[in-house]
Amino acid sequence: KMIEGDILITISYLNPWTDRYALGGKLFDYLRSGRVIWGIGTKGGALRHFIEKNGVGVFCESSEEDIKKMFIRLYDKWSKEKHIERKNSNKDWSVYSREYQNEKYYQIIKCLVGMG
Repeated sequence: KMIEGDILITISYLNPWTDRYALGGKLFDYLRSGRVIWGIGTKGGALRHFIEKNGVGVFCESSEEDIKKMFIRLYDKWSKEKHIERKNSNKDWSVYSREYQNEKYYQIIKCLVGMG
């Protein structure tokens, strides 16, 4: 049910060190939905970079003021259009699926232990 919304929200760890390198698993669940992703986190973080580089949604910093501004911006757009669409919702995001990633890790481990 959660991924049926027009906008899916993911919040990064809000830790400046981990935000630079880590992306939460929820982001990858959301990618395949084709919905707009609203990321909330730190300015120089991996979440912002990923969202902007891939054109999958919008990002704002985790301050109350920035969240409020983004909420109003998104609500205004939604109230006019009754729908918010992601630019590249038709792109194949399966390479980010857990299944695909697990298979890649499995192949690497097989090679490391001499089974592949």
